[in-house]
Order: sequence, then C-alpha cells, then structure tokens
Amino acid sequence: AVADTEIPKYIQIDHLFIRNDGNVLLIAERSFQVSKYTYQDDDILLVSLSSSGQSEWGTRIPKKQSSYYTEDVRLSYYPIVMKNEDYLLYNDDGRNFTYSKNRKRLQHHKSVKGFSTLTVVKSDGSWKAFPSAQNSIENLALNPTACRQIGRETVLLYAANGHKYRLGKLRLK
Repeated sequence: AVADTEIPKYIQIDHLFIRNDGNVLLIAERSFQVSKYTYQDDDILLVSLSSSGQSEWGTRIPKKQSSYYTEDVRLSYYPIVMKNEDYLLYNDDGRNFTYSKNRKRLQHHKSVKGFSTLTVVKSDGSWKAFPSAQNSIENLALNPTACRQIGRETVLLYAANGHKYRLGKLRLK
C-alpha cells in the first residue's frame, strides 16, 4: 500500500492524469541539485487514486540520472498513459536492467552511453523495464521531454546530440 512506502525527499509532482473512470494517476520524480554544478533526476514515483480519493497502489521506478546542466534534455522521463497499462520513456544505464530490491546502488546514466528505456506499468502498479535502443549506436540520446503522444497508441520520439538528431515512431499495443 502507498502508506507503507517511504516518501523520499525532493519530490516534484510532474503529472496528474484523470482517467475515464474518474481514477487518478499521479506521477512524480525525485529531482535535486547535488552541488553548485551538478543536478540529479532520480526515481519516478507513481500513485493510483480511486475516484473517491483512496490510494489503490504506489510504486517506485528506480533510476539515477545526473548532469552538469540544469535543463539537460536527456534527463527526466516522458509518461504515456493508456487504458490498461502505462509507459515511461527515459534514459538509463544498461546495468540497471538487472536491478533487484536487494541491490543498494544504481548505476548513473551517462548520456549517449546508455539506453533509451521503456518501462511498462500494469494496472496493479507492477512494472518491468526494457531497453528500447542503445544510444551509443547512433551517438544520440533520447530527449524524453520532447517526445509526444500523437495518437492513441503512437508516440513521436526525438533523440539528439548537438546538431545531430533523429525522429522515430513508437507504436504501443
């Protein structure tokens, strides 16, 4: 239950989605400044609330991203909210796909050396992360904040590094 989950510091609520049945999905991210020149975006938190406001479930998607720029477009995530399951797109280190609850430390994502990641979140809050593309192949990194849902099951993807960029289309079913 949500009440049993420890709420970490530096939570920033990013999205509040009202579903057709009146239920609400709240998505937040742990974001903070580590030092004068280092910024960090970590775990993604999801909480599902019933139409009466009762918590149904809460889950934490572990990630660890850092940058020397406040507005580094490779940080953060892009949510895709659908009827039966939701998705999150973000950049991650490939070593984190074997993440277990017993493991204390996540690997930092290092821009174009990581993977574009698609995490599927089921209607009960359970989730699984999948590498969707290796950024180093094209020397590009996914820009999650520039991605857009352009149809019921279609997302426009944007990846860049300097003046080099690529657009892609992701179909979800």
